[in-house]
Amino acid sequence: MARFVLARLVQSLVALAILSVVVFVLARATGDPLHLILPMSASEEDYANARRYLGLDRPYVEQYVSFVGRALRGDFGTSLRARRPVGELIAQRLPNSLTRSAWRRSR
Repeated sequence: MARFVLARLVQSLVALAILSVVVFVLARATGDPLHLILPMSASEEDYANARRYLGLDRPYVEQYVSFVGRALRGDFGTSLRARRPVGELIAQRLPNSLTRSAWRRSR
């Protein structure tokens, strides 16, 4: 039984590692995130400062390690739309997602 649980744990960790790489690559493949964050009137200096502040000027490997490290600590960054920490948004919405009554009301 312990062997089965250990095998499942290893499979889960491998799946999470693959998923983290896919999410990271897709987030970078969709284009420059600064185009979503900064106004259209932003100067090249604004872009350079934002790129440095967000760590987007670092190599992809460093960005990925930082991404995984923050995710492991529960820091999922700030929502571009809500301009609030993502962890805060998840905590706010999770109780409703976990209740069956919320599911029944949405039907």
